[in-house]
Amino acid sequence: MKIVFAMRLFVHGLLHLSGTATAFGGADMLQLTQQISTPMGIVWRCASRLFAVTTVAVFTWPEQ
Repeated sequence: MKIVFAMRLFVHGLLHLSGTATAFGGADMLQLTQQISTPMGIVWRCASRLFAVTTVAVFTWPEQ
């Protein structure tokens, strides 16, 4: 169950990278209909990193 949860977190973090790529002109996502500004792209990148950190923490945090 822990592995499934971690995989979902990781994939969700990867999806946030699409917002970052769109904000900085790296990709055109047809699903994203609104323009994403550069500051919001930074927020999307921070969210992606937080999901990655949480994914790692799921496995490394000591269980009680």
